[in-house]
Amino acid sequence: ALRAKIREQHEANENRRVERDVRAALVEALVAKTSFEVPEALIEHHMTARTENLARGLAYQGLDPRKVDINWREYRESQRDNSGKAARADILLDEIATREDVQVLDAEVDAEIARLAEGAGKSPQAVRAQMEKEGDLASVKGRIREEKTLDLLKANASIELT
Repeated sequence: ALRAKIREQHEANENRRVERDVRAALVEALVAKTSFEVPEALIEHHMTARTENLARGLAYQGLDPRKVDINWREYRESQRDNSGKAARADILLDEIATREDVQVLDAEVDAEIARLAEGAGKSPQAVRAQMEKEGDLASVKGRIREEKTLDLLKANASIELT
């Protein structure tokens, strides 16, 4: 039973990894086929978010981000190219979602909150209240919309395995 459970978990992890890789390849192909100016403020936003994510990751590992040997300005600037691609992807995915009328249902938001609550060991009501207080519900809705847009793209894409 333990072996079966471990095998099942391994397969689930592998399936999630493959799905992430497919989505990343879709976004990469989409971005590569377009060229337009991306607002500098959006690139800066992504650079800041990436830098903050690294700092949070270090803190999660028990390291003080202020005491590690990282030049934060250099790190932030090193994220410019990837941040530009991510900003371009955001614009493209938003435009596709708008044109294809991708909607996020309240039930989908509730299901995501329930999933997050289960992982955090809290009640869905407590998680929702915290998200409302911190203004995070819009980002959950945005993430779901993006996932649905990527699912739509994947369903209509011609994917070549390498």
